[in-house]
Amino acid sequence: MDSRPPIDDEPGEGSGLSRRTALLKVSAGGLAAALLVRGIGNALAQDASPTPAYAAGVTAEILGRIEPPGAPGYVLQLVRVTFAPGAEVATHRHSGGTVTTTLSGSHAFTVLEGNARLIRAGMATPAADAEAGEPMQLGQEYAIAVGDVMVFDETVAHTAHNPNNEPAVLMEAQLRAGDRPLTEFVPELATPVG
Repeated sequence: MDSRPPIDDEPGEGSGLSRRTALLKVSAGGLAAALLVRGIGNALAQDASPTPAYAAGVTAEILGRIEPPGAPGYVLQLVRVTFAPGAEVATHRHSGGTVTTTLSGSHAFTVLEGNARLIRAGMATPAADAEAGEPMQLGQEYAIAVGDVMVFDETVAHTAHNPNNEPAVLMEAQLRAGDRPLTEFVPELATPVG
């Protein structure tokens, strides 16, 4: 049983915002401001067109990116990834860490190598120094739903596919090595997806 006190969701006096909504807006605004101030000199042009696709039916759109001074040789980018119905990506890994959440639809995700964590919608821990969620088991296919979050680093080889009749839309914060491809396929770990 959760011993934490409930979050106050009642609107504040005269504000019209709940405490949770106000905290989320302040946190998101603060993070955005910190990233902009820290990396304003290194901001890269936003690309409104889709970046190279992971695979047929999978579109990745880079919404913004910076070269953080604290991570030389890497870019931090916010990416909207859309899986069309039936789309799948063969076994691959990325050149840095990823935090991803599902905005709409759902998709399937399987970790084949490395360590990833799954935080189901509404289950995040409030402690900044604690690991949230559950470790994802190797070879197990997980159904990722709206609001679920996955976190993983460059050691994670994985597959993903959309077995549904509607698109799955994800939002990802990606830290990527600037001199390596966005997606690196791993044929030696290839297994059928779907």
